[in-house]
Order: sequence, then C-alpha cells, then structure tokens
Amino acid sequence: MAHAAGHARDQVGLANALALQKAVNAIVDALQKAPSLPTKLPDEPATPTGSADNPFI
Repeated sequence: MAHAAGHARDQVGLANALALQKAVNAIVDALQKAPSLPTKLPDEPATPTGSADNPFI
C-alpha cells in the first residue's frame, strides 16, 4: 500500500497525522459553529473606499 508523501508509516508519523487531524477537526468545528458563514466568499476583494498616504514617498 502506498503512503502519503512526506509521512512515515511509523509511530512518529502516526503522532504527526493525529496532530494534523486534531487541527483540521478544530477548524471544521469552528466553521460549523460560525453563525453567519457565507455561502461563498467573493472572488475579488472589495473595492477600496478611501485613500492612504504612501509612507515610502
């Protein structure tokens, strides 16, 4: 059976995979609990509404 690139099939690899799974589960849990999660984010950022002085001039 092939293994995922960069992940060893040993106890250290298992510990790393479990840590990754825990992190991903926390992200999914937070997204599921978000009260106003939009269906889809806009593809482009919002047009700026103001201006700012350039500190490098």
